[in-house]
Amino acid sequence: MAVGTVVNGDSGDSVWGVKPAVLKFGGTSVGKFAPEIAQICLSAVKKSKIAVICSARSGVSKAGGTTNRLLRAARDASREPPADYNTIVAKLREEHIQAAACITSPEIRQNFNIHVDVLFEELSQVLDSAPKSGVVDSAYGDRVISVGEKLSASLLTALLEDRGISSRYIDLSDAIDFLVPDRLSPEFYQNLSSCFRERLLSSEDRVPVITGFFGKIPGGLVNRLGRGYSDLCAALVAVALQATELQVWKEVDGVFTADPRKVPTARLLPTLTPSEAGELTFYGSEVIHNLTLEQLGRPRIPIRIKNVLRPHGAGTIIQRDELGDSAAQKSLRPKRPTAVTVKEQITVLNVHSNRKLDSPDFLAKICTIASSHGLAIDLIEKSECHVSLALHNSRPVSFPPWSSSSAAASSSNNSNNNNNNSNQGGDDDIVDTAINPGSRSREITSRYRIQDENLRVAVRELEEYGSVDVVHGMAILSLIGMGLKRSVGIAYKFLGALASNNINLEMLSQGGSEISIAAVIEQREALRALSVVHSELFTYD
Repeated sequence: MAVGTVVNGDSGDSVWGVKPAVLKFGGTSVGKFAPEIAQICLSAVKKSKIAVICSARSGVSKAGGTTNRLLRAARDASREPPADYNTIVAKLREEHIQAAACITSPEIRQNFNIHVDVLFEELSQVLDSAPKSGVVDSAYGDRVISVGEKLSASLLTALLEDRGISSRYIDLSDAIDFLVPDRLSPEFYQNLSSCFRERLLSSEDRVPVITGFFGKIPGGLVNRLGRGYSDLCAALVAVALQATELQVWKEVDGVFTADPRKVPTARLLPTLTPSEAGELTFYGSEVIHNLTLEQLGRPRIPIRIKNVLRPHGAGTIIQRDELGDSAAQKSLRPKRPTAVTVKEQITVLNVHSNRKLDSPDFLAKICTIASSHGLAIDLIEKSECHVSLALHNSRPVSFPPWSSSSAAASSSNNSNNNNNNSNQGGDDDIVDTAINPGSRSREITSRYRIQDENLRVAVRELEEYGSVDVVHGMAILSLIGMGLKRSVGIAYKFLGALASNNINLEMLSQGGSEISIAAVIEQREALRALSVVHSELFTYD
């Protein structure tokens, strides 16, 4: 049984001799549609050699997925005294054993269960020996997180074997056998792809089922690369094997002109350029990890996004134009936009300089402060003495707006507290210039306490250069498409659709990217804005 055969360092000498297709399955697909995945692989292996990469299992939501719960167990184990992390571990083990119920062979299922017990025994040992610092350091966190991909790869290996596909489980969690530089340069990814190739050749005529977690790096894999590391792993495998294409299997038919869950008239896009895919990912659509696009750009390996529940659909193919995106952009005639998307949980910082600063110096100082506190700037507007920054923050930034009575009472209490110098929260925790979300009059409201520590400290430092307004509850609405900047009148139609529906703008950006126009609006208007722009610009006769 292949599950018990772990490839952990021995490289093979065999050469596949044919270019395979690389199939990558996300955590939700593995968690909910494992039998469907097996059928997809069964059909694919009849046409060509394949390699399979999978993420850790997820269920209804990512928050309840394997990776998040492993991180929770890691945090609980690092406390003094430790919290009850064993309950999380036991529940995860039970779920993975239950997931194997679709395996019909008693022998294969038993071998899988044995392998699961080994993995959870190793996990328990790591958690039991966790440093009681209350902090999950990168090396410890990586060891814990890697178990999720090991479990899902083991499950798919057993399932493929059960369906008659000769498969081999390949663990890449210790694949990095070279010195990792502080800066992850193109050379790092080339070396990593070479390491993968050595491991994968050992699978010979079997289908390799590969862990999406691919090794420990300084600073942590998740911290350095983000949660899309399994997509990046699939891209590096595709490069290593000179694949015909990378197939990314999701629970949607492909990429649409808008989120079909929000805009019923959204249409499937048959093709997309890497630049368009990158912009869509940045501005809120979960298309593909940007590093994945970078790795596949030079070897010109296309990416096909398909639906596990509709495997015969064509999906959306992402591939570079023959001239390359940059040359194609210049040669394109003006055309209709490709898609419209929304990125929510945006906070805007308006910084008004209180002294005459040299414009480049003023902007540099503002951006340096934001960067030093880990605040990612999505959009920026500037004049000589004013800078507006649009920041994405997945955590709540401020408490919800108070009612009139609560605000009045709180204002009175704050006044009394200040007179008595007895404000228990401390002035450092409060920003006096917070603006009520959705306040079109832009009047300064009562005080808001900023919950995000990085933002709170950054605002305090920014106030050394002038007054700071914090506008929360915003969203970025982005119109994306190759040749967009050359499409005369497109900005007029975009803004006209918003204006005619009384949707106000906080910020507007075009020019930083030649393929997008982005507007910051109130988040409560985001769904309506998405619908009206799609209706105006994407509904054709």
